[in-house]
Amino acid sequence: MDDDDRELTVEEFRKAIHAILVRMDRIRSSDFYKRFLAQVGGSVGESLAAMGVENLVVYGLGRISRSESSRLQLALVLLLRQDRVLPEDCLIWVFDPVLTACEWRILRQLNCRAIDSNELGLRKVEEPTLFFMPHCESHLYDNVVKANWGSLGKIAILGNSFASYMERWTIYPNQKGSRPDHLLAIQPRAVELRVDDVDFMYAFNDMSWHFFPDE
Repeated sequence: MDDDDRELTVEEFRKAIHAILVRMDRIRSSDFYKRFLAQVGGSVGESLAAMGVENLVVYGLGRISRSESSRLQLALVLLLRQDRVLPEDCLIWVFDPVLTACEWRILRQLNCRAIDSNELGLRKVEEPTLFFMPHCESHLYDNVVKANWGSLGKIAILGNSFASYMERWTIYPNQKGSRPDHLLAIQPRAVELRVDDVDFMYAFNDMSWHFFPDE
């Protein structure tokens, strides 16, 4: 894919879609995905089913035309719905300010919907929602938790390990950047299940499922 916003030719568009489908097949045949599905077949799947997830919100996907990690992350998102980890009618919503018009055309062809404005992670959900946030900054996770503080049972997060954030802030309390107070406050009560990143460490390293059961 080209880096500018010119219209893709039919052949370029076909190749761009094919590139994502190839990565879906690559993930599906990997040891990573076998372990991932085994996890989903246990407590992760039970938690998702109990929630009744209706929406999947993707933040921080990055440039799918430039980044192999971004293409693999999108492939995993599509597999979540295609392989019935999430309901077949689950809506996939995407936002990243770096995405180009050409990339949005590809995403729409793959049945992803655009979030129209930069929510800064402050999306308060009405329906049960899974947030997929690979490699996002801690303040975005903090904003998701903050926005849904009174209804955390309606959200789950697949993204950077909250336990890792807690460890870093405990060891280095004076590090640069805003302290993610809501993330750190909820971390001890969250149910976190680490994802084995074998095969695709650069795309899925330090990733965990996070659930927030009602007390």
